Amino acid sequence: MGSISNVFRRITSKSCFQARLSTTTLSFNTNNNELKRPPSPFALFFQEQSKNLKFENPSLNQKEIMKLASDMWKGSGSYEQQKYRDIYDDRFSSYKQSVKAPPKRPVNPYIRFYMENSDTLSIIYPNVVDRTKKTGEMWQSLSEYEKSKYKKEFDREMETFIENLTEEDKEAIQNRRETLSLQRERRNIRKYGKTAWKEKPKVGSANSYIAYIREHRSEVPKGENPFIFLSKGWKELNESQKMVYQEKANENLKIEREKLQEWEEKNNVSS
Repeated sequence: MGSISNVFRRITSKSCFQARLSTTTLSFNTNNNELKRPPSPFALFFQEQSKNLKFENPSLNQKEIMKLASDMWKGSGSYEQQKYRDIYDDRFSSYKQSVKAPPKRPVNPYIRFYMENSDTLSIIYPNVVDRTKKTGEMWQSLSEYEKSKYKKEFDREMETFIENLTEEDKEAIQNRRETLSLQRERRNIRKYGKTAWKEKPKVGSANSYIAYIREHRSEVPKGENPFIFLSKGWKELNESQKMVYQEKANENLKIEREKLQEWEEKNNVSS
């Protein structure tokens, strides 16, 4: 599923959760008292062993020390590893209780279609990979008119979702988005290299309501709630006016996908 990051990136205040989350320690950030996710069982093991390993192997660099610790971890017994897993479970339980989970956004049009047909297709295609592939083919074969049913349902629920967000919800969404973004960035920098990853074009979704928000966000009066103001304007549009924004969203998505394809060809990224 996608995210509403394109909306929040441009409209909401960026004061929420600016510090990046670390996955290596469980502590409070001194800048905003943000509780950090606890380290993994192996990270706990490494924290405990690294000082001695460095002392006993002064000629090894950090990468070699990590490799040595990894070999020690793999060679340790299940009882020894379980000790660190128990510590992790206790800390993660405390972490979950201390961090507000972001509200779940409405499912996108394709997932709605998938869920609607899942029961029937699961009988014909018990293998989830085959079922997912068939659902994708069925979705691609639908006309824009047939897809619009699912898109309208999504747009209506998304409007309500955005209108009902509290400040705490927005902070939780911002927190979750930045955490996932950081994790994804680290993985892809390792895979493609820092320069190539920074150049990767962003691809959104063909959502008419988001296209409307992008075009009119600068019109929000100072002091007005942007979500309420823009939602009200959207509701005043008739279906033909909304279709104009759907066409703009489709065109923007086409351009973004073309840019992404050029980037993939340049960096030899296989589909």
